[in-house]
Amino acid sequence: MAQIFSSFDQLKAMYDKELYSNVFVMASLMLTSCEQNFETLNSSSKYLTMVYYGHSAFKLAQYKKAETIYRQALHYKKTIIKIKNIKPSENPSKDLMPDIDVKFNLHICHLKLGHSELAIETIQSIPGRQRNAKINMTLAKLCQKYSMERTAISAYKEVLKECPLAIEAAEGLLSLGVSGAEVASLVIETNVSGFEWYAAWIKAKALFYARSYKEAITAFKTLDESGGLRGNHSLLVNIGEAYHYIGDNKNAISILQRARAGEPAMQRGLDILAFLLMHEKKNLMIWKELSVHGLDTLKIVLKYVLR
Repeated sequence: MAQIFSSFDQLKAMYDKELYSNVFVMASLMLTSCEQNFETLNSSSKYLTMVYYGHSAFKLAQYKKAETIYRQALHYKKTIIKIKNIKPSENPSKDLMPDIDVKFNLHICHLKLGHSELAIETIQSIPGRQRNAKINMTLAKLCQKYSMERTAISAYKEVLKECPLAIEAAEGLLSLGVSGAEVASLVIETNVSGFEWYAAWIKAKALFYARSYKEAITAFKTLDESGGLRGNHSLLVNIGEAYHYIGDNKNAISILQRARAGEPAMQRGLDILAFLLMHEKKNLMIWKELSVHGLDTLKIVLKYVLR
């Protein structure tokens, strides 16, 4: 005898198979049908149908539609949890998935639509005990971008508690003025073999963000020459930028060219290299070479040249 699947099971199967355009249409029809016949979906299935509907809109880059659906789903979840006369067969606190993914995608929708404040509010609405490293990293970067430094620092620290090798979080703290010693205390205790250079990297970046560029160059060079990171692209870009900031353009060009030779599609440091090459060599043919990197890169270079 063939097994009978509910309409919700079929919808979930389509979603799991990433048939998002199909889910988008079918979920809309199912929700309309449910409004006219409450028996077609129980409360938890209706909520999940709304979530799959929103996720599908999100996957199809229909961010305005997804934003609306996610808001409706979150409101509906609050409503059914508060309802007192729930059927005995239903237990919303057990059947309803956590809304972390919904809120995370909703914050992206807000950003795509230019609503940065709403994006931050949405991420912050996730209770602290439910925030994983991904959520805290997102919150930290958003808050740093919009000058909410105390919240950013707190969130970066939470990331490092869970993932001590989250180097971007460590550098985020350093860029916000947290001391190298404090950051080191959060990351160095990790017992990962082969990462002996990590402490030296943190020290070098601390010097860099403290604008002690000469000392930072020395620290980075030690890592390049004998610290196990010889020729690393990020390391070379840091050295090149530091040389630029102290006015040693000859060495800055040399190091950044070395970095570009190892990674022709480099982005960070390319603006400085282009500016220095044009300044030193007066060679406008560099524009032709840079054009392959897109309009954004050219705009950055223009900003340097024209200021």
